[in-house]
Amino acid sequence: MRDIHVLTTGGTIDKVYGVSGLLEIGPPAFQALMAPVLTDLRFVVTPVLAVDSLDMTEPDREQLCRAVEAVDGDLVLITHGTDTMAATARHLAEHLSPAARSKVVVLTGAMQPAAMRVSDASYNLGTATAALQLLPPGVHIAMSGRVFRADEVVKDTTRGVFVEAPSPDLERILRWERQGGEWQVLTTGADAVTVALMRCDAGEEIDRLTSSAPDVLRHVAGAD
Repeated sequence: MRDIHVLTTGGTIDKVYGVSGLLEIGPPAFQALMAPVLTDLRFVVTPVLAVDSLDMTEPDREQLCRAVEAVDGDLVLITHGTDTMAATARHLAEHLSPAARSKVVVLTGAMQPAAMRVSDASYNLGTATAALQLLPPGVHIAMSGRVFRADEVVKDTTRGVFVEAPSPDLERILRWERQGGEWQVLTTGADAVTVALMRCDAGEEIDRLTSSAPDVLRHVAGAD
């Protein structure tokens, strides 16, 4: 049985109420969360950082990168704050040494502190632990009951869930919508759609794009 190496970085999952009554980063919650779990897995826990993910810096991410590379094993679970989890996952995917890219790395965390009576921490850890043993090498995120590659995930802050990152074509359409512009489907088929980007009064066509991205096809179909 391979060991699972757990690197902790703080974040909401490790927050507790301090004597001031405010939430602050406490000791890693991992051991307490896993204590009631009956398993023959062996977890090796190493605290690396103790920060809110909004305060995580590039030097912090480099420190975490070096910690992953130093792990004497190929299964690495990282507990991390949710606000910048996706950014850290991408950093690891891009900056890990070639030798470390043979490891399976899964980041997870919690929307509510593990110390609270109602928290998603245990659920997310369970998802991450199972995913870690099944995934191919690479950097992944296990949150919201799903597993994502590092380069295809964002946190939807309006709903508090992790979702697939929009394709560049869909992001272009969404950005156009956010700026008040309108769009119109010119041609559509089973594998591609051509969309005209219009002025806000749906008058003059400013630009157009043809895309076969699945999320663009779903977005256009949902708007019809």
